[in-house]
Parts: sequence; C-alpha cells; structure tokens
Amino acid sequence: MKPLLIVLFSFFVAFGISAQSFETDVFRTHMGILAQHPKITKQFSMIDDENVFHLYINVEAFEDYYNEQPVLHPGYKVFLWNSTKLTFFEIQQDIRMVTVEQPHKNVVVYEFISQIDHKRFLLQVRFVFKSDKWELSDLKQTRIKMTQEEGDFFN
Repeated sequence: MKPLLIVLFSFFVAFGISAQSFETDVFRTHMGILAQHPKITKQFSMIDDENVFHLYINVEAFEDYYNEQPVLHPGYKVFLWNSTKLTFFEIQQDIRMVTVEQPHKNVVVYEFISQIDHKRFLLQVRFVFKSDKWELSDLKQTRIKMTQEEGDFFN
C-alpha cells in the first residue's frame, strides 16, 4: 500500500508542477522575444506589405494565453490565437504550442509543433531569467519524420 501512495503522490506532484502556469504578461514577453529570433522569422513568420513580421501561435491547449488582439512589438505582430475561437484563412505558417514547463523559478521551456508544406518540426525553446530580464537561451529545431501513411496522404 505504501508504494502505491508514493507513486500517486509523485504523480500529483509532477502533474502540479507541469500544470502550473505563470503570468500571461511573462508569456507574451517570451513570445515577443521568440518572434524576433532569426530562425523563427526566416522559417515560421509571414511578412506583410509594411515589412512587419507576423507570427501565428496556436495556443488552443492553453486557454489563459489566448488573446484576440495581436501582441505588438516594433516590426513584429504575434497572434496568440485559438483555432476553435478564431480562424485565419491565409496563414501559410504557424506554430502550435504543445507544452510549457517551468522546471525552476527562473527557467521556462516551451515546445511547439509546426508543419510547413510536407515537413513537420518540433521547436524547443528555453527562456532564462537573468539580470532582471527574461532571455531566450536556447532554441532547438528538430525535423519530425512523418509516418508512411502521412507521407502517402501528401503525395
């Protein structure tokens, strides 16, 4: 009985840590910093006629971070949208937030999935709080191989 209680307690502690959220202002700041990263602007952003980059982040699984209005930064607009509430018709690239974790008080890790044409990517992004501000410390992009069935669907 004691091992079962330990397992259940560990599960609830782990769930509580991964399910915690932090302030939406911090999240918006992070997404503004992310939108300006060269890897993101080159591959995942769209640019309008006024040379403003648009980054579309689907936060469907994270209701607290949804925002009807774009988050504005000089030269960048970040759309934190939810595909069940708001639909954009001419999005060529977007990223879908799939996880957010805060393993330490001064560290936040995000994971995103994106599909461009017939290529799917996992983006892992880590922010660290240093010198009284948040900094993007790591951004890793990994290509995800599609299953044979998915590949056949696109061909």
